[in-house]
Amino acid sequence: MNPTAQISYNNVTCGNGNENCGNSVFKNTKIINEIQITLQQSTDNEKSEILKWIFQFEPPNRHKRVCTDRVGGVGNWIFETLEFVNWAANGSTFPNILFCYGEPGVGKTFISSLVIDTLISRHGNDNVGVFYLYCDYLTPEIKTATDLMGALLKGVLAGLPGLHEEIIQEFNKSKKHMGRTLGLEEIEKMLKAALASFRRNFICIDALDEFPVENRPALLRSLENIIQDSPGTRIFLTGRRHIRDEVERLFAGALQIISIEPTKQDISIYITERLAQDQITNKAIDDNLEKEIMSVIPQTLSGMYVKAITRQNQIFLLVALTINQVLSEPTISKRRKRLREMTKGLSLEGVYKGMLERVRDKLGLEVLMWLSHSERPLHADELCYALGIVIESTDHDRDNVPQIEALSKYCQGLVVVEKQTSTVRLMHLTLQKYLRDHPSLFERTHSLIAETCLTHLNFQCVRNFSPTLHSAPTETPFLKYASCYWGEHARKESTERVKTLALKLLNQHDKHISAKLLLLEKSWPWGHDLDGIPDGFSGLHCAAFFGLHEIAISLLHAEVTDFRRKDITGSTPLTWAARNGHKRLVRLFLKWGYFDPEAEDIGECTPFSWAARNGHKGVVELFLQESAINFETKDCFGRTPLSWASGGGHHGVVKVLLDRQGIDPETKDHSDRTPLSWASGGGHENVV
Repeated sequence: MNPTAQISYNNVTCGNGNENCGNSVFKNTKIINEIQITLQQSTDNEKSEILKWIFQFEPPNRHKRVCTDRVGGVGNWIFETLEFVNWAANGSTFPNILFCYGEPGVGKTFISSLVIDTLISRHGNDNVGVFYLYCDYLTPEIKTATDLMGALLKGVLAGLPGLHEEIIQEFNKSKKHMGRTLGLEEIEKMLKAALASFRRNFICIDALDEFPVENRPALLRSLENIIQDSPGTRIFLTGRRHIRDEVERLFAGALQIISIEPTKQDISIYITERLAQDQITNKAIDDNLEKEIMSVIPQTLSGMYVKAITRQNQIFLLVALTINQVLSEPTISKRRKRLREMTKGLSLEGVYKGMLERVRDKLGLEVLMWLSHSERPLHADELCYALGIVIESTDHDRDNVPQIEALSKYCQGLVVVEKQTSTVRLMHLTLQKYLRDHPSLFERTHSLIAETCLTHLNFQCVRNFSPTLHSAPTETPFLKYASCYWGEHARKESTERVKTLALKLLNQHDKHISAKLLLLEKSWPWGHDLDGIPDGFSGLHCAAFFGLHEIAISLLHAEVTDFRRKDITGSTPLTWAARNGHKRLVRLFLKWGYFDPEAEDIGECTPFSWAARNGHKGVVELFLQESAINFETKDCFGRTPLSWASGGGHHGVVKVLLDRQGIDPETKDHSDRTPLSWASGGGHENVV
């Protein structure tokens, strides 16, 4: 899984400091950018539907967890810097944007949470909006500027008592067009209107470097548009050092910059707090050991600063790892020995290596394998259920499921369970990178995960579930992950056992509950119900969806399905292969000649349209070699493949399409928009 960003957002904080704002702010009609915006009360159900339409996902409140882990007094130095004072000041003469940078492990996210809470505290009774988002490399829901700005808009609107009439009208129009979603330009306009309801606004975005690099320019330009038309808005950003030039190039004079470096005082405060917490529950410490800890760790880390001042080592993370490992020992003698081991030749890689050497139990290694290679974060009950599955068994043994409380113990503190969301995660993104950079730690990672998923899907108890269910039964918490991701793991690494288990699952696949769960989670058009069984979504459709080449060949040779048959979405196997960018399978299907390359789905999209829409240049080039295809086919929105590629910012696809004679760049859709207007509205300067 490539690092991607997830957003965790909270509602606006204003007025009395509570998360929801009072109605008094919205009594009057406002004129914003010569567009009359009126606020209209809506029912809770309608508002919930509209917010889901703006941004579908409901990420956890990461801010609460970060605040819980934060130590009071650490990081307060930032509020004394001239850069922060000028940025936070109420006046148009000061820069609108503050960018704080540093390497992984220096405490950027803790600084973000501290800034957020301080702004809320300072402006709790001053009609000031404070909005915040945390980018997270673990989850794939946020990929584009449209996604992130939509999440921000949703967070702002969630705290308002009513919705702008314009938003409600757009929502009602979308119902007539298969749930058409908002474009970036529309989101920006609505966000500016909502922000204008407050005297001032602060937008805080943490870990900008974890947002996909190819989409960061569009996001930064979108933020620039916000501050240009909303002069009362201040933006706080954090990220790693390597994106500093990127941020500076765009914002130039509107930017203040701070380098985040934990001070020796920060380190001492943190260690003191951890020792105080330890003494409440553990007596394995005396004055001499405490003095040694307070002396050795800061002194060792100060030496590291001198040696590596230009590259900013992960100082604060090393402090946390070191003190936690020392305090995990049961006696004073063992703690003193562990302290000397940990601080000898101290480096992040060395610390991780030493900690992993202490993970001797097979269960601990399995936990680390799953968490470092899963396609999304796993909930505690999902992980425990998966760990209890015996590959190739025929049914589930509940007595083989480990307890979540044991996992952290087996993993030497490298695993954290978030209480609010019951999500299990690695303790830091640098650990994720370390584990992936050392594949010898685990054997056959993806094939083992695929085998586990497929074993579960082939359980008789799972096969007995009705294929009409809209969600996984509570007694099988791992079913949704297994249904939606087994193929991702199988594509990355396969074995004969994977193939055998997969072919068993794919027999009469549309009668299996996993088919419906996959469509509902990954591909079903918003605004339409998927009732009954997912008729026609055969084993070959599923193999094409995931790009499983060898399995697809086996199914083709077995001739167990009508190759031309469309599934409940109107898609053929060729549609799914093209839509998801599986070039090798598209080539195979075109070569066999059984599939219609111009077959339309329920949205009147062809396989070629989907390939262009999702930016799969290699697949588009394959279709361009097929002279019989209409390359300007229009879907139910009147949009052509070029229109979709332009609106998505897919520069490579746009180029190959424009190089093709006969493709008209001025074609208008049902909204009277051209490909150029879609590219411009999405902030895709590289396409324009």
